[in-house]
Amino acid sequence: MDNLADFHTKVRTGAYLFRYGWLDLETVTAKLDRYATRTGVDREIARSIVSATFVDIEIESAAS
Repeated sequence: MDNLADFHTKVRTGAYLFRYGWLDLETVTAKLDRYATRTGVDREIARSIVSATFVDIEIESAAS
């Protein structure tokens, strides 16, 4: 379960870097995909976490 917690942390970091323009979406998602694969996080679970996180960012941006 530690891998999943670590993955959540990576996703939050990636979301921050994307939101403030440090990395583009393609780069962030590619890095997160590679990290999930390397650490054994299930691909479908990883994609669900990433999708949910980045939808929240888009909603926040649209509301601003």
